[in-house]
Amino acid sequence: MVDPDQGQPTALERWGRRSWAFVGIALAAVVGYLGTAVISSLVVPLIVAVVVGALFAPLCAWLTRRIPRGLAAAVVLLGLAWPSPSAPSWSRSGVLSPRQQ
Repeated sequence: MVDPDQGQPTALERWGRRSWAFVGIALAAVVGYLGTAVISSLVVPLIVAVVVGALFAPLCAWLTRRIPRGLAAAVVLLGLAWPSPSAPSWSRSGVLSPRQQ
């Protein structure tokens, strides 16, 4: 609405437009943040898996010359998973009883 005497919006109308613009910007920021949070939970593990796969592809190819490809992949996966259960004990022993230098 325009004040017929001045030809400009009233102060209340200006404040109303600014407040709705602020609400729109805040809503867009929240949607952007939540969208990024949802996507990052999918993208980060995918990137890690691609990097690990690329790093161990030569080992799998080398094993494929000696054993079937599925078995080679299983050997590589077991080789990657083997140190994982003992990793907490390694870190715990290093923290609780550090070596004297």
